[in-house]
Amino acid sequence: EGLAPFMNPRNAAAGSLKMLDAREVAKRPLQAILYAVGRLEGLDFDQHLQWLDQVREWGLPVSPRLWSCRDLFEVMAALDELERQRHDFAFEIDGAVIKVNERGLYEMLGRTARSPRWARAYKFEPERVATRIDDITVQVGRTGVLTPVAELRPVVLAGSTIARATLHNADEVARKDIRIGDVVWIVKAGDVIPGVESVIQEQRDETVRAFSMPPECPACGGPVTRTGEEVAHRCLNPVCPARLVARLEHFTARNALDIEGLGGKVAEALVSRGMIEDPLDLYDLSVARLALLNLAEDEGRRLLGDKQAAKILAALDRARHLPLARWLAAFGIPGVGVTVATQIAANHEDLRAAFDSPWLRKIVRLQELAEHAPRLNPRAREPWSASRSTAQFPDLPSCFEKACQEIEHLGNELISRDLAKRGMGSSRPSKFICEIKPEVARAMIEFGRSEGGRRLLERLEGLGIRPRGGLRSETSDGPLAGLTFVITGTLSRSRDEIAAMIRSAGGKVTDAVSRQTNFVVIGEAPGKSKIKRAMQHAIPMLDEAQLKDRIERP
Repeated sequence: EGLAPFMNPRNAAAGSLKMLDAREVAKRPLQAILYAVGRLEGLDFDQHLQWLDQVREWGLPVSPRLWSCRDLFEVMAALDELERQRHDFAFEIDGAVIKVNERGLYEMLGRTARSPRWARAYKFEPERVATRIDDITVQVGRTGVLTPVAELRPVVLAGSTIARATLHNADEVARKDIRIGDVVWIVKAGDVIPGVESVIQEQRDETVRAFSMPPECPACGGPVTRTGEEVAHRCLNPVCPARLVARLEHFTARNALDIEGLGGKVAEALVSRGMIEDPLDLYDLSVARLALLNLAEDEGRRLLGDKQAAKILAALDRARHLPLARWLAAFGIPGVGVTVATQIAANHEDLRAAFDSPWLRKIVRLQELAEHAPRLNPRAREPWSASRSTAQFPDLPSCFEKACQEIEHLGNELISRDLAKRGMGSSRPSKFICEIKPEVARAMIEFGRSEGGRRLLERLEGLGIRPRGGLRSETSDGPLAGLTFVITGTLSRSRDEIAAMIRSAGGKVTDAVSRQTNFVVIGEAPGKSKIKRAMQHAIPMLDEAQLKDRIERP
């Protein structure tokens, strides 16, 4: 039809699925391969391979090649065989996925925000292509970190045109000896993220120029510093416009407050027009004022409009009722992503409890002691047991013995709490278990104590925003304590919000109905299999009003 051809099948398929007109999508010859299950209702499988066999029996497409491996040697052999066959398939592949077959282990292994821990991706050696670095520019992130970026002569790699690639930090530039004007090898990490692999030294000439990080922020002109052993250079200006734009984009992202319509262009315009100085200033905007926001970059005029402004403010109003985990993820605290925010929120009642958490303080204290104890006694490689250490070295100073005792006490406290949360009783592992890292716990505590953190809490309370976590309090059992709920159907609020409400009252929420379920909360169009299973086990069913009454009942 005279149109530009698609770059590759993957991008064409992804772009097709994002189209709003389903009739246009239907014209395109899309095909699917089913490789995993998102949700199971009314049937169960002990093994992943059993599920794939059932899907194949139903006549649905699955991967043309599967390997069942008994050990890692067979896994390696299968990967080698797949790499030999990779160009024989009717579609492109960039690697393999290795999965645990026993589905019963999935919940125990858990998942991160990006991927499950019971599956791992193995990527083939990436394609690479040579191009020249025309310049190195510097970007400023939401935490003030300055990142050098290679401005490349555009080149096609793995189905897309690459014109820029991150260089990460100044140390990485120095380690690879990258200079402006160099010819370099470009690769895509995981066939997705472009990066500079290495310099082609034999093509370097006298025109190349060395790069150094700027002494001033390129966005605001403020001072730039590098502290301690940190590799990052940071802008110290807290009101740097580049930092504010990045913070605003993070604050409104899908995994945070999910404010649709407030992307990069709108965020940049809000900051450049001086309409906000903090993400929470969004709550001070009216439809009339926001509608007049000029999105044009030059002297032109392109207003946001009433319809889009109303849509953004409606999304902000919905965000008032989001659970604590989503708000924690929105703040941009170092190390507190979606998974960590969910873990912290599940263990605390609200923001004040999370920022002043005795458990986070104990995690930090345990780390401090573990680092300090070897300095008290260089002979102790792992001083977890006071009795063992003092018996082995009777001449140790008393301060070391006290440190060991405190380590053991804190470790036991955190272990028993962690195992109780996992439903594993009181059996004690050989080492301390905790998924919250000390540096993350420290970042949470420092943020809560900072002037910005205190101001944030006051501002949220003034706006009437009080996000709730998974515990009513550290000492209160709550009206739903000891009860397990399953939610099905469409309710007045999202399933996440209803689940957060149940957890904040001391209850537990699971996906599947079982003999351990105490109540099923039903909305419109509930799942038939859940209703059937609830009736089989004589499990009471509640509507949303009845659930609310149980929570608020004195």
